[in-house]
Amino acid sequence: MKRLVLFLFLCVGFTFALGEGPKANQTMNEGVISGKISLPEISGAISVGNRLLVAADDPEAKDKPLHMIALIENAIARLASEQDVAVRPAEQIYEKLLKKIPGQAADAKTIKDLEDVAASPQGDIFLITSHSLNRNNKSQIERQRLVRLRVNKDTGEIENVAFNTDKGLLEKLPEALATSTQRRPGAKNAEDKYDPGFNIEGLAWAPEGDLLIGVRSPTLGAEAIVLRLNNVNNIFDKPKEPVVLTMEARLALGGLGIRGMCYDVERKGYWIIAGLSPDPDEADLPLKNEWSIWFWNGKKVKPELELKKKWQKADLPAGILLKNPEAVSLITKKDDNTAQYLLLISDDGAKKPSSFVLIPLAKLE
Repeated sequence: MKRLVLFLFLCVGFTFALGEGPKANQTMNEGVISGKISLPEISGAISVGNRLLVAADDPEAKDKPLHMIALIENAIARLASEQDVAVRPAEQIYEKLLKKIPGQAADAKTIKDLEDVAASPQGDIFLITSHSLNRNNKSQIERQRLVRLRVNKDTGEIENVAFNTDKGLLEKLPEALATSTQRRPGAKNAEDKYDPGFNIEGLAWAPEGDLLIGVRSPTLGAEAIVLRLNNVNNIFDKPKEPVVLTMEARLALGGLGIRGMCYDVERKGYWIIAGLSPDPDEADLPLKNEWSIWFWNGKKVKPELELKKKWQKADLPAGILLKNPEAVSLITKKDDNTAQYLLLISDDGAKKPSSFVLIPLAKLE
């Protein structure tokens, strides 16, 4: 396998220098850069040196088989200057990763509904699926995966891939969330009101050495839920040893759920995409996704807990559209460490490229 040199920066992001030339049909407005990535349904992203590792949540796109995980080469310059970022066949690494699992066939259905990506300072990359029921109200182990990509520190190669083979996370959910696993994310109650079931869409590495998991649905008391997963490597290395999944915090995001998240080392907190909590089974036009961006200082309860809305859909400059952002990552300009950007990528639906924007952090502070 081609060597993958992965200098991981967690969510601090990859670095780039914006050229002085034209941006080839990308929109530049008030410092905001926008464009498209050819891969459909991107739901998670993280920087890997000057590359971008993206995860998509649809394993069954017939025109893009085994497209779920891609490592975009030289993503830095391509995001900044190309008309569209076309993901090349060689950059789609999901099939190569599956072959690193003993006895595993290159089957797109092995992992379904990937939702977010996180990385540890030690070089491990973690990916998580939704853990939700499918639209046929069925529970599938393929939708209940936590995946670890282990990187060799010396060579930079992804040398090991592992995932859970049981329903470990669902069995350890706090009691307040247990019954939600029996409902679809688009479920309604007897009064025809949305009562969405359990659905994970956020993942971030915590500085304490754990994973934080952002829950899109359900919300509890109109507050979004963050879970903490301790001893995460036991899932892969010591499956008989315990892992602990606890309620970390309840966040007042205006009734919205968590659609994506990442850790900011410099600011010692988390950037969160808040969006529509229910995931309707069918198009529901009156239901609008008025998403917003929040910064959370990582504290559990008030008065220490600080949570501030930093951006919302209506703040996008005229002419820039971002309908359904699910992936978030931080980026720092190479020639000026004080000039940072927040990268948002939108899942625009099957067979459609994923839109992205780069928002200067100066606009969010």
